[in-house]
Amino acid sequence: MKQPCISLMTSIGALILLTACAGSPRTPSDGGTQAVDLNDFTPKVDTFVVLLDSSDSMEESDGQQDKFQTALDSVASFNQAVPAIDINSGLVLFGKGAGNCTGHSMAKQIYGVSPHNKTDFRNALNAIECTGGSTPSGDALGQTASALAEATGNLAVFIVSDFEWEESASALSAVTSMRGTHGDRLCVYAIPVGDYRDKGALIADITGGASCGGVTAASDLASPDAMTAFVADTLMAPVPKVTYEKQTLSANTLFALNSAALSSTGQADLRKLAAYIKEHGSDLKDLKITGHTCNLGAESYNEGLSVRRAETVANFLAQQGLPANLMDVSGMGERSPSVSNDTREGRAQNRRVDVQIGTMKPQGN
Repeated sequence: MKQPCISLMTSIGALILLTACAGSPRTPSDGGTQAVDLNDFTPKVDTFVVLLDSSDSMEESDGQQDKFQTALDSVASFNQAVPAIDINSGLVLFGKGAGNCTGHSMAKQIYGVSPHNKTDFRNALNAIECTGGSTPSGDALGQTASALAEATGNLAVFIVSDFEWEESASALSAVTSMRGTHGDRLCVYAIPVGDYRDKGALIADITGGASCGGVTAASDLASPDAMTAFVADTLMAPVPKVTYEKQTLSANTLFALNSAALSSTGQADLRKLAAYIKEHGSDLKDLKITGHTCNLGAESYNEGLSVRRAETVANFLAQQGLPANLMDVSGMGERSPSVSNDTREGRAQNRRVDVQIGTMKPQGN
């Protein structure tokens, strides 16, 4: 007669155990991280995959909170820092929570690889219900290798883990396989959580072997600005900027007094300048040519003289083979002295033509 009671109690106990194991979704915090500014950066990576460790060692404290919460927050912050660009992404979870909260640990791709969508990526993080179990890092990296097998362009893999891996040989094998397939197009980054000082050799083996990749602790990415900078460094490249070098030519050498006609000495100086500018080749992007005078004479006359002198210099440089379409010609008259006009020497120095040579190096140089 006691058998049904025992069976009922066993069933109730199993239900309670299953309910306890099921857990509830975590709440990741992105910390208010801002996306990388596209005015300053341009994409350099075509696809990235984040591997997130949810094994039992991630339940331990990192001194502030459990390591998995820190990892979850880091990935949420990373997602928030990715700007609105044409890039593919994936998210692989390894440990319990990848399939369900009971049974063995496993690795599972819970997002992508597909065009990156911040909301969908965040929803995948929100759906993670539990942690625990062993660390199937080899399976996670194997799945990543399969997901990226046909990927083109530049690739980045981010591993967010405490690197307490029971068995690392298969993980290293998967990384080696990916490097064999993609070469220097693949960058592997480790984001260790907690104290990882005794995991240095493993992390070096995982992230090494390429011209890119590296290690940045999750604690060093805790601030929003740090994470934005990290994403800019790993997924983006600085937008090339035009930089200027100023060459100042004395109007006293180039022209006679109150004249915009070049002297023979002035022509020789401009031939030398043209030859120097040509050395910049295809890096040359802009030439700003600006005439200046001292303050002797009427301001309106000085304005016109400075423009005529700048135009003369521009025309001569164009005759030497420099592209006229890159030239921006202007005259400042007496409005922008380089020194005081109170002395004869100062006035002589202010009579000048400034040529600003704008160049832009190709991205990556």
